[in-house]
Amino acid sequence: MASFKFWFCFFVILLSCLCSESRPLEAFSGKRKETMMEIARNILKERLLKARSIKYDVNRLSPGGPDPKHH
Repeated sequence: MASFKFWFCFFVILLSCLCSESRPLEAFSGKRKETMMEIARNILKERLLKARSIKYDVNRLSPGGPDPKHH
């Protein structure tokens, strides 16, 4: 009886594997797409250019010493 259950389960699993289909890989289709590293590099370049164009106001004066009421 245990042998029958084993072979039945094995057959069901085998049948389910044979009926399933895999989707085609788009990476091997011949079309070159941007990789994640290239996308990240482009975003970083844009952010650095934007950061360089921002003018910061440096007229702020720092306090002369530690503030005893701060903590």
